[in-house]
Amino acid sequence: MSARKMASIGADAIDRPFLQNAAFTILSLDNPANADGVISAVVIFAKLDITDLVVGTFFLVEGTTYECRDSEIIGNVAGGSVQTFSGLDIFVKTGDIIGAWWSDGHFAIDASGHAGLLYADGKHIDSGDEATYSLKAGAAISLYGEG
Repeated sequence: MSARKMASIGADAIDRPFLQNAAFTILSLDNPANADGVISAVVIFAKLDITDLVVGTFFLVEGTTYECRDSEIIGNVAGGSVQTFSGLDIFVKTGDIIGAWWSDGHFAIDASGHAGLLYADGKHIDSGDEATYSLKAGAAISLYGEG
């Protein structure tokens, strides 16, 4: 019997030098999902306290339009360290990317050297939500999921 492959998605949740503010839905192009399944844990690094965090998986519809496959409310997150949230049930398919929306606070990001971030004004993180995204080339956000 072969071992079941664990799904992973997103960039490492580490302290990064820059801040990403709220009011956008942000998608990470780093490390698309490597398996179908469920994301059961999310690891993040918030630079400053985050309020009302929601994390989800997204897939490309066409062009630069992405749809949210599934999401879960995380809530408020203390800033300044790595935080892990387990017991989640976020459906994911191979090739999906991870994303987040929050109402206040700042995630840790890098400005260069990575696959990039996609962003859209507003909250587009409920299952079935679609939006057209713009690219922040080379950037990465400290948001990682596994299951």
